[in-house]
Amino acid sequence: MTTSASEQRLTEIRDWLIAAVAERTRLHRAEIQIDEPLYRYGIDSLERVNITYQLERWIGFEVDESTLADLESIDDVATHLASIEFASKR
Repeated sequence: MTTSASEQRLTEIRDWLIAAVAERTRLHRAEIQIDEPLYRYGIDSLERVNITYQLERWIGFEVDESTLADLESIDDVATHLASIEFASKR
């Protein structure tokens, strides 16, 4: 995967996470900040599990359930997942 392809994938993962948070919170996507902790949007542990499950189905690999808890922001989660995907394709 090239750098531009990995950057594009990072953007896709961020966008997916923004949409998932917006759907659950009924906020407009533009109101979701990628550097804010997910708990600020009322995303609790149950919602994190639901998001993780849907994310796994979308991204195509298993996501550790603690990822959304340990990495608090959308940007942190997206960067982590993109790096895993990038490393697996080397």
